[in-house]
Amino acid sequence: CVRSAYNMAGYWGNEEATRQALADDHWLHTGDIGMLREGLLYLTSRRSDLILRGGENVYPAEVEAVLAEHPRVREVAVVGIDHADLGQEVMAVVVVDDTAAVSAEELTAHAAEHLAYYKVPSLWEFSSEPLPRNATGKVVRKQLPGQG
Repeated sequence: CVRSAYNMAGYWGNEEATRQALADDHWLHTGDIGMLREGLLYLTSRRSDLILRGGENVYPAEVEAVLAEHPRVREVAVVGIDHADLGQEVMAVVVVDDTAAVSAEELTAHAAEHLAYYKVPSLWEFSSEPLPRNATGKVVRKQLPGQG
C-alpha cells in the first residue's frame, strides 16, 4: 500500500475498480509484492500472480528464473492452475525453438535441482510461438493456457 499527495484519485469511469484499489483513508493497494533490502523497497511480483499450492507460496518469477537458465528455453511463464486438493498447482508455459528437443522430464529435473519440491511445475505446455505480450512487452498471463 502507498499513500502520497501524488496518488491517483481513482480509475476513470470505473468506480468498482476504484473501490477495490483505494481504501477510505486514501491508501492505494497496488497489488505488488516486494521486499526491503538495506532500506530500499524492491518490487518482486504481483499479488495476482502468486500461486498458492498446498498452503505454500510459489512466486512465478522465481520459478521462471530457474527455468530460463536451461539452454533450450527461449522464454517461460509460470501460472497457477486450479487443483481440487492443493488449491493450485504450478504450470510452466515454455517457448523453445524445437518442441521435440526438450521434455517435461528434463525440465522437471532441472527445476528440482534448484527449487523446493512444491515449486517445481507439475504441468507443462510447450510451444515454439512467442508468449503473448502487451504493448509494453509484459506477458499477458490471462491469455496463457488455463487462465481464460
